[in-house]
Amino acid sequence: MDNKMGAKNAVIIALICMCFVVSCKKTVRYFKHTFFRMDTFVEITIPFSDIKKQNAPDTTILIAYIDSMLTEWEERFSANRVNSEVKRINQRLRDTVAISKDLADMISVAKAYGDSLRGGFDLTILPLKDLWHLSEDSDDSIAYPPPDQLQIDSVLVDVDYRKIALSQSGDSLYFTNRDIKIDVGGVAKGFILVRIASYLAENGFANYLVNGGGDIIGNGVRADGKAWVIGIQHPRRSDSLLTAFSLDRRSVFTSGDYERFRFINGQRVHHLFNPHTGYSATNNQSVSIYGNDPLQNKFLSTGLFSTSADSIVAYVKKRPELACMVVDSSGKVYKWGMK
Repeated sequence: MDNKMGAKNAVIIALICMCFVVSCKKTVRYFKHTFFRMDTFVEITIPFSDIKKQNAPDTTILIAYIDSMLTEWEERFSANRVNSEVKRINQRLRDTVAISKDLADMISVAKAYGDSLRGGFDLTILPLKDLWHLSEDSDDSIAYPPPDQLQIDSVLVDVDYRKIALSQSGDSLYFTNRDIKIDVGGVAKGFILVRIASYLAENGFANYLVNGGGDIIGNGVRADGKAWVIGIQHPRRSDSLLTAFSLDRRSVFTSGDYERFRFINGQRVHHLFNPHTGYSATNNQSVSIYGNDPLQNKFLSTGLFSTSADSIVAYVKKRPELACMVVDSSGKVYKWGMK
């Protein structure tokens, strides 16, 4: 199974499962629309009762605006799009480059989580993705050999978020050398899902779900007045759910080794790299973080992925605003604060 098809199929299954759970009664009707942007499916779900409110925007306008948001961010923050700001920065000829406020905001938060997670989240991971042929433009038809340790070590020298710095004004980014490259694809996805949710709220929608490849932000209730019910996909059985639960906190984000991967010499190699070793993280199959802050959930589900399941649960236990579900490499399920 190639890496990108693995990602798309997993997302499709997640959306199907979510729709089944949420729309379990035929009398409950929703407005739904699905976009494919930023290499993932993004779906919005709104009860028709909200759509029909007097001051609600026309659904055609709603769809067009959200699609324009997604398209713009896809173009700006992809690592390889022609007009990408990230591509321009990675191809820089100088150590200091001007950046947009949106990118500065993402980098600032990413660096803060890099510090708090002891480098578990590192936005300079792109050279590793390129080395293992798991970047956006990798040719999935080619059976690449694994890199040797010398190649991995030579790339790891340039994987360190501490080697980039924002200017005090936030309009410039400084690099210690030209071989450092940033990757904000996952970060941008989290930020744009928050913006979509904010757009819906600002336009009077009190009840909605925003689902970006299984990462979910919700508000309010279903059309029948009951809480939204969310399912978390099993990382090895794509037609099964690990659990289903009422969304009484705002969001749940999941990182998994099944989202983008390939097998090399019989070993699963996926896009969630351990920034300290240069290899795909091997402790877990999936990590789901559940809480009220979508961006916190995003950074933690990715940044904690390389650590042991016990350590993730211990981390979450100290933070009462959070809950988690972790499936370790053996398939054992750990959870805290989730039914």
